Amino acid sequence: MYFNSFDDEILIEILQGWLDEDGEVFIDIYIPKSGSGTSRSVIKSIDAYKESSIDKLRSGSTVEILKASLYPMEGIIDDAFIKMVMGKTVEGSWYEMHLMDSDEYGRCVVEEIGSLNDMRFYLEENHDTRVRIGPFVHVPSKFEEIAAMEIIISFDIG
Repeated sequence: MYFNSFDDEILIEILQGWLDEDGEVFIDIYIPKSGSGTSRSVIKSIDAYKESSIDKLRSGSTVEILKASLYPMEGIIDDAFIKMVMGKTVEGSWYEMHLMDSDEYGRCVVEEIGSLNDMRFYLEENHDTRVRIGPFVHVPSKFEEIAAMEIIISFDIG
């Protein structure tokens, strides 16, 4: 869904519904010519969203908010969790793994994984970490595709 403003009333209403559903959402911020690409963070409340300084981003920045339910395999990595994930993933399919222990800026680590060996490696390397895993989400580049989606909120800073 595409919005013209970060504080659109309908956007806030939808975002609150997503937070009520799952307790958190992911927010991707792309700042052009920043040298760092995108930064993915976890937002757990409307207040945290409003305090995230989105309104202070430079013109041309893009913000995308993704439903956490896009990443349904969620838990603390232990041997049972690794076994469950390995049983549900398919060799050759791409997945996103979000390591939920965020840094001091609220950013989480995102890994894009395309093989079972890599999946097992990342899981074992991050034992005892809270994680969310799901299919790789391709955020469409065409306005019409974003506008029609009900799993992604998108807006540009003008």
